Amino acid sequence: MKKTDILNRILCTALVLALLLGIGVAVSTGSRSRPESPLKEMAEPLTADPLDGGSRSLQKRLQEQTQAEEAPEEEPSEETEQPDRESQEEPEESEPQEEPDTEAPEQMETVEPPALPAEIGEDDPEWPVDPNTPEDPNTGAEDPGENGNNPGPGGGEDPGSNPGTDPGGEGPSEPEEPPGPSEDEVKIATNLSNGIITETELPDGLLKFYAYGVGADDLTVRVQARNTNTRSAVWLESEDGRNWTFRMELGGQYQFTLYLDQPGQPTQYATRYVTFQAKRADEDNPVIGDYPPFITTNIDHYEDGGEIEGENLALIVTVRSNPDYKAVTADKITVTLNGVPIDKHGGDSNPEYDLFFEPPNVGDYKDYKIEIVAWYENNSRYWSKTLRYHALAEGDTAGTVNIVLDATTVGVGILDSAAYEIKKGDTAADVFLRFLEDYGYEITYDATGSNFYIRRIYRGDMCYDASIPTELWNAVVRDGINLNEYQYDRDSLGEFDYTMGAGWMYAIDGAYPGRAMNRYEVKNGNTIYIRFTLAYGKDIGGFDSTGGGYGSYSSYCGLWIGGYYTPLGHSYEETDRVEPTAAEDGYVEYTCSRCGDSYRETLEKTGPGEHEHQFTETSRIEPTETEDGYIEYTCSVCGEMYRETLPAAGVHEHQYEETSRVEPTATEDGYIEYTCTVCGETYRDTIPTAGSGEEPDPGGGGEEPLPQETGDGGEPQP
Repeated sequence: MKKTDILNRILCTALVLALLLGIGVAVSTGSRSRPESPLKEMAEPLTADPLDGGSRSLQKRLQEQTQAEEAPEEEPSEETEQPDRESQEEPEESEPQEEPDTEAPEQMETVEPPALPAEIGEDDPEWPVDPNTPEDPNTGAEDPGENGNNPGPGGGEDPGSNPGTDPGGEGPSEPEEPPGPSEDEVKIATNLSNGIITETELPDGLLKFYAYGVGADDLTVRVQARNTNTRSAVWLESEDGRNWTFRMELGGQYQFTLYLDQPGQPTQYATRYVTFQAKRADEDNPVIGDYPPFITTNIDHYEDGGEIEGENLALIVTVRSNPDYKAVTADKITVTLNGVPIDKHGGDSNPEYDLFFEPPNVGDYKDYKIEIVAWYENNSRYWSKTLRYHALAEGDTAGTVNIVLDATTVGVGILDSAAYEIKKGDTAADVFLRFLEDYGYEITYDATGSNFYIRRIYRGDMCYDASIPTELWNAVVRDGINLNEYQYDRDSLGEFDYTMGAGWMYAIDGAYPGRAMNRYEVKNGNTIYIRFTLAYGKDIGGFDSTGGGYGSYSSYCGLWIGGYYTPLGHSYEETDRVEPTAAEDGYVEYTCSRCGDSYRETLEKTGPGEHEHQFTETSRIEPTETEDGYIEYTCSVCGEMYRETLPAAGVHEHQYEETSRVEPTATEDGYIEYTCTVCGETYRDTIPTAGSGEEPDPGGGGEEPLPQETGDGGEPQP
């Protein structure tokens, strides 16, 4: 037993020693070593620096890569953290590397050049464009915004305060892709930006800016200015290649194209758009120009300083040009509330603005000043109104509103109207539904989320005597709207009755909001109009709120509302002309460009007047022996006529002369025709067939011809 125990111990010891030896070998041969850097195996693409953002200079990156390869490798211990890569001078590993361009390693990567803006023109070369150039390259200038509030180049600030416009700065702000620009990038440094400059900011119209290339030697910048109104373009000149000047015309809209040339590289370009406008109207000068636009709003009925309840107000602004009354769009309108600009909520030709009133810190009232400036070309107008906001608690009585249900377009007029008390927070839909129930109407409508659409309103015999006004129906037909002449009902009125453009629309104080009724919070004193239209709102003044695009015309130049027709005035243009003559009237035909209505203005005939007649023969009757004839002459200028008499021939001695002869043949007679030179009477003498020996007597008047001698040959002799 003892020998067995000793043997077992020896074997266990041997196994332990063998195990320890194996572990030692594994540890000694398995110590970690630093792997090869993947950056050494993956060559970076040899691409030139882009115009606006991108990788660092090629030379610098190659130097950094060489230094990294020559640096001795260290074996970090297991417990040592990797050093921060940002502290090393190595290529940026966080950015994905591109495959090298083996065919043309020194050429800039380019894509198919996009089409230059239309204003650049067809004669300009199509320059290759760097693929990394953003849509608005080079300067990082801010967008002037919808309402054109950016004052223009430099944004009205000191150029040195903006690194994107400072000549000594580091260039534009970084785009997301590729990484931001470095000091060695090839780019254009400029303080020219998109925007609107007014005459107040630049009285002499002389625009001064700098634009020059940075990031490499032998860079050249060229600048072209194009007036997009007249399409005329000019290349600018600069004495030092850095500073540029250009005199703008008032009302001009200009596109500046900046080209960057570098020997051996594709030309790159960037564009800027600048508008030079007349100084705009303000509180001190509310009207600028000979034809300031017209401004109307849905709060015109409020008195200046009037009281208003509710913490929000939907302001609807309508601006029309002077005198042709065309829509001025929202990009030429600014709205401020107590000096703070308000962005539009929606709409373009009738933009809406949400005004929010904050409760006063002390008391229940606070004044808010609403200011509007609208302009077109060199004309502008200023409008303002101050409202006193009365803060109310939810559920408090907020006043009263009026409701009018109007079907004037189908000849019914106003169906019903009433005044209703409202609570704070009531919408137009809330009040309207109460009104319909109280007056015995039924309604089908859609109301999901922010939508409230009236499909049809019912009440017995509500349209029993409907009759569409003739002038309105003619306008609908002229407009080309699809008709449903036989779709209507005496007990209801709704969508698609009579036409495909028919339906109910609502207005607040005469203006048509661009939101549903259940999203419009009414205010004390509002009038809610529910009106029926046959023509997408053109006949009730609400066409702009429908978005347009239906029919041929934008308006019917009149309103069928309130129980009667209200003309708004046409925009007539001459479309046809027939000049008058001395004998007949002419006319000028005028057609309205908005609704197609037309009329004619008579141009009275000139009459005989003093002129030299231009007579030509227009008719002739020959005389006879017993009746006169005549020749009629008419003046081609005035139509005056006269006749010249041809007297009757009367009784006379005929003076005949031969006027025609047909020789006889062996089988057929011939003849000689004689005509009187006095009266034109004619007769014929027969010439017998050959061999008869007879010959007619000229002038014999049909008497027996004299016998003639014959020769030996049997032929008649003279």
